[in-house]
Amino acid sequence: MDNRNSSKNGRARCPKIVQLTLDVNEARAIDASLKEDRETLDDYRWFLLQIGRCIVEKTDVTIGLSEQDLWFLRDKVSIGVKGGLEALVKVYRLLLEFDQDRLYEAIQMPPIVANSEVENAGCQDQTKDYAEDTAES
Repeated sequence: MDNRNSSKNGRARCPKIVQLTLDVNEARAIDASLKEDRETLDDYRWFLLQIGRCIVEKTDVTIGLSEQDLWFLRDKVSIGVKGGLEALVKVYRLLLEFDQDRLYEAIQMPPIVANSEVENAGCQDQTKDYAEDTAES
């Protein structure tokens, strides 16, 4: 069983989704790179429709993708097509984000919390002790 999508307490966690924004040339490059792949049609129909929308409407498109989706694109996108290199650079940037996240997890950095949570963290016990001390005097 693949444990990559399970948390430490045994509950499954959703895969992280990142946003890939493509312009028309990048969408055309991806479309051309995926044309001959029959598996892609079945497994990535939703993605191909977003690529098609970008091409038809001649507007940028932003698509939410998982790490697995990005590795798939990295394997398929041809840099020999106009816009292919630019699309591949965007894919690699997002893959590097995933790698950076794994690095933070590996060194077990504490999660980043809002300032108010930091200010209040550990203060609950101090406030309780102060209240008890002042009640005794």
